[in-house]
Amino acid sequence: MTDLKGSKCRCGFAVNTVSIKCPKCGKNMKSAEWADEGTIISCVEVGFSPEGEHGPMNIALVQVAGRGPKVICWTDACFSTGDAVTISEPAKQRYLCRKASGQSAIKP
Repeated sequence: MTDLKGSKCRCGFAVNTVSIKCPKCGKNMKSAEWADEGTIISCVEVGFSPEGEHGPMNIALVQVAGRGPKVICWTDACFSTGDAVTISEPAKQRYLCRKASGQSAIKP
């Protein structure tokens, strides 16, 4: 299990990057860590792939648990809204996710 790192403001806004000022309210943000778990908000299959990638590809918007940020994850299966997922460390500047039940939805 790997924690996701980012910043969180007292107003509740969270981002998965290091930020000094909150883009929502302008106040100072603090470093934060969240568990690598989340819930699918939305998932879409993209019919084309960037050069060098195999398609089709699926992109999911995931709400990180513990009032964490929303992150975009790549996966090889389209999930349903509300599915629990585990988020892996960024690879090639992107997050990957798989079903939390342990069934992998990612081909390394």
